[in-house]
Amino acid sequence: MNLRNDGSIERINERFGDNFAQRFNVIPDNGFHYKEIEIAPYVFEDNKQTIGVCLSNDSFTHIEGYEARKETLNREIACFLNQLIKEDCRIVLLPHMPKDLEAIHALYRLLGEKAFRYSVVIAPYNNLDKLSVSNLISYYKACSFVLATRFHSSIIPIICKIPATGLAAESLICPERILALYKCLGLHEFSLEIPMEIENIRDLLYRQYCFTMDNKQRYESIVEEAMKTISEERKAYFANIGEFIELHR
Repeated sequence: MNLRNDGSIERINERFGDNFAQRFNVIPDNGFHYKEIEIAPYVFEDNKQTIGVCLSNDSFTHIEGYEARKETLNREIACFLNQLIKEDCRIVLLPHMPKDLEAIHALYRLLGEKAFRYSVVIAPYNNLDKLSVSNLISYYKACSFVLATRFHSSIIPIICKIPATGLAAESLICPERILALYKCLGLHEFSLEIPMEIENIRDLLYRQYCFTMDNKQRYESIVEEAMKTISEERKAYFANIGEFIELHR
């Protein structure tokens, strides 16, 4: 049985022990197999720096005070984005799932109509269109930095070599997956863990953004080596499948 590289094997090991965990193979997530990554970036008419954000309000958390924490996180991210808007950046919101539209509406309430009219772009969302992934990636590729709160919203900038920060907040859905992904790729310093009790998240986000942009070349170098490893793992995975099919014909 196979598990993707999102920390599942570590959680199985913790709960059931190493003997059980050894029965599983860890393979790259399907997102790393995407073949249309050479598509052109979306072209904006000006030269503003473009910052991508995939914000989700999904969560499996049912602890007391979760809704308040979600509102706090949305507010702090809005403050961070407002700082970037003041620096004349363009913000591109990148919805992956229907639930992300709720988060976009929350940002609209917090940033206001003026910001959305002049500084914010919402990438098209159409989960019924076969080309929707390619369209979404074209907006990712227009970005010079991405703030990601979903697993696949981290994978896309990684395979495109776009500097990114994986935000692992306890009020979001399965934050350990984000941390595990960045750790297994050697990018752990480019992820940001936000415990529930932290209030002033905007400063952490801005410092992480500056750190990532200042270390862009190192990020790209680590990603390049990680993608070589993933390519080899992918070849081995499909070779094993071929051997299994031949063995059980």
